[in-house]
Amino acid sequence: MRKRQRAGTSSKGTFDFHIGDETFEAGPGTFVSVDAGQAHGFNNKTDGKLLVIFNPGGYEQFFADWAEQGLERGPALGALEEHIWRDATAAPMT
Repeated sequence: MRKRQRAGTSSKGTFDFHIGDETFEAGPGTFVSVDAGQAHGFNNKTDGKLLVIFNPGGYEQFFADWAEQGLERGPALGALEEHIWRDATAAPMT
């Protein structure tokens, strides 16, 4: 199984990132990395843009399924996320 990771950077605006028990403010140029299993999230403090990289790829299906299913944040959304990650990390590397 491949390790999963998320990383991103702010190109515009200010965000509060929550990773584990830590919360910190991030503005343009800040780089954030989240390892598998870490509780995390963010709040927009201002209008902004984030570039987020998911490793391995395939995670974009999460956003499509979330929109299609109309899920609210909570256990059902978490279950969808785990399903998508399970599929993405089980796929062989080519």
